[in-house]
Amino acid sequence: MGTLRLAPGETIGGKWLLRRRIGRGGMGEVWIAVHKSLEQEVALKVLDKDAFPLDLLDEARSRFHLEAQLAADLSRRTRHIASVIDHGDDDGLDYLVMELLRGESLEELLSRVGRVEPTELVEIVRQVARGLAIAHAEGVVHRDLKPANIFVTRDDEGVTLVKLLDFGIAKGKPRGRDSTHRTRAGVLLGTAAYMSPEQARGLAIDTRVDLWALAILSYELLTGQLPFDGTSDVDLLMNICTAVPTPPSELVAGLAPAVDEVFLRAFARDVEDRFPDARAFADAFADALQLPLPLVMPASGGDSLVNATYVATPPPMPALAGARVRGSILALSVGLLVVAALLVYLGSRPSAPPLAAASASPSPRVEGSVAPSVAPPAP
Repeated sequence: MGTLRLAPGETIGGKWLLRRRIGRGGMGEVWIAVHKSLEQEVALKVLDKDAFPLDLLDEARSRFHLEAQLAADLSRRTRHIASVIDHGDDDGLDYLVMELLRGESLEELLSRVGRVEPTELVEIVRQVARGLAIAHAEGVVHRDLKPANIFVTRDDEGVTLVKLLDFGIAKGKPRGRDSTHRTRAGVLLGTAAYMSPEQARGLAIDTRVDLWALAILSYELLTGQLPFDGTSDVDLLMNICTAVPTPPSELVAGLAPAVDEVFLRAFARDVEDRFPDARAFADAFADALQLPLPLVMPASGGDSLVNATYVATPPPMPALAGARVRGSILALSVGLLVVAALLVYLGSRPSAPPLAAASASPSPRVEGSVAPSVAPPAP
């Protein structure tokens, strides 16, 4: 770590008053700050130049400013990317100002709950996919999608809102620039556990590395464990390129085989065999997690997926068959009414010897005053 000597009460950029530090990493620090006149609370990120060798400092500063430009542009297009409010250079101190979020990262959520229930996870994945779709449409590849860089907060109505963070190693071209930031040959950027095979091998990449990472974190949040592991980063990257992960249905009771099929496609070695975009993966994932039968929650506590009872319901009656049944019921009702009317009519006539009645009486007919008027069924 470098030698940043920031303290509460200092002013950055002539207007941002530092309150307290909330994070520290390899590239710098994050503080809660407030605008001196507007009193707006923000998250202020500063770059620690002393944390980089001199030959890498220019690249670090370039990436820092690229992050500000990309996030500012993309966050105007979707609320699923944390917005950047300001950035600049204060006497050699590079900083960027972001919206201050209340909530927790997916990394913190996973650490707290172990794994996320499918109904909640589907919504998280859908929102992450929306943010990625906007970024990818603008030619931006995040390259470091992982639980630590996804934040769960709530909107003004209290509804769960998911935001993507940290475009510090993103690949893309900010607006108004003629060239993109180029990665030096032989340099791997990202977090090993979430790298795609082509990323791990140092090959050319595109937006599909983010789709691989989205599948990794979806698997991790669903099952509570990563699909690929290793005793070292080298071993881990080797497994990513060669191993087949355990089907999720073997780790979580109640999952349908369709869930396994989604991840088989998402982790295909050939990029052409994977999902074409983030929304396609999110839709397939949601469809696979839909329970085929209504779910009745158990009276006892515990994992709702493991302890749930499934109750079968009959399939809906086809429209044509239903119409025929209704017609038959109506015809039967009319018939019963006619029979009842006949019985009333015959019961009101004087009794006669059975043989005489059989031989002399004309065929009975239903009088309108005796039988109720019933409209015949519509043809």
